[in-house]
Amino acid sequence: MACCSKYSFLWFIIRILGIDVLNDKRSHDERNFLRKFCNKVIELLFPFVMYAILLYSILSWALLLKHKLATPEVMISFLTTSLISVALWHDIRKKRNLIKKLILKCQQVASHLQATNQNLNPVINSTLVLAILIPALLAAFYGLIESETSVEYKMYYSFFLLLEDDSVTSVSIRTMIIFFSFFLAFTLPSLIGILVCRLYYIVGELFEDLHAKIKTVLKANSHHNEILNLFEFYCMLYKVAHKIERAISLTTFLLLCCQWLNTYIVLVSFFKMHSASYTSTMYWESAYRLILSLLILVGIVLCACKISSHIQGIGKKLQLKLNTLESNAEGNHKSLQLVQTMLNMKFPQITAYGITVLNPSLILSFYGSILTYGLLMLNLREGN
Repeated sequence: MACCSKYSFLWFIIRILGIDVLNDKRSHDERNFLRKFCNKVIELLFPFVMYAILLYSILSWALLLKHKLATPEVMISFLTTSLISVALWHDIRKKRNLIKKLILKCQQVASHLQATNQNLNPVINSTLVLAILIPALLAAFYGLIESETSVEYKMYYSFFLLLEDDSVTSVSIRTMIIFFSFFLAFTLPSLIGILVCRLYYIVGELFEDLHAKIKTVLKANSHHNEILNLFEFYCMLYKVAHKIERAISLTTFLLLCCQWLNTYIVLVSFFKMHSASYTSTMYWESAYRLILSLLILVGIVLCACKISSHIQGIGKKLQLKLNTLESNAEGNHKSLQLVQTMLNMKFPQITAYGITVLNPSLILSFYGSILTYGLLMLNLREGN
């Protein structure tokens, strides 16, 4: 797969997560026992770690509630974020065959359109490295200054056994637990978000190529055969648009829910800012949650808008061509029929599981509501 080899690091990372999207099974893999065993370990290792982290989170929050060191609303918001991360992983794993078919279809269309797509390999790789590195550094920082943290955070990240011990072993164990917790809460959604953005961008590039081809072909004296070829490309992209909506619209919705919850957690943390349990590490964690939410939301919306904007442009060009052909309907009957058919084939809207359309207004409404609730909380706090 030429398209896939260009972004091999992305597919490698996704495979490490136990999701073999490309599912490239070769005959020699079946004969090589060691290779087969390694593939099986890779497939099972991350799910095991992920469920272990989730189970640890549930037990830890339950014990914090028992000791009255946490409130139910805070516990539910944190646990729901972890549950959504697990749901994201399961959704991508379940849809991996759909994603593979989508990639193959995009390759087929690109070869027919003779598209020369931009190489975003350095950008994708840099984003992947940052998505892994920043939470890891934050976890290390968190682990090093854990001794300054409040009792509940020490309990949560210490198996409830190492509260007064600040030895190298204790710090290492805390840092490890923090790292895995942050990986589930931050890194996993980020990696899946990068995959979703990349898929939207690949499809957006195809629509951009079709839009450019329509501008060239639908000139004043375009031949019927040219319009017929255009119709074939249009039908291919019609299938691609439906495939991407079916493959990742639920994933997109879960990602948006995860970011809304992260923002809610930041707002809840705001009330604890002057309490003893709110330490310097919480400032950094809250800042990262807010920035991560913004980047994932903006990235998804901008990549999805690339598709929507070209769909609108294609519709306008086809309508203008239809108006031109109708002025001489008798001499252009076949071409008129093809253009009319293309106009009647409505591309699906790019949505988050059909609940909300992915357009720039979503960003404004999302952060407008945050600003509104933030100001309301500030007024309530000052009033108390």
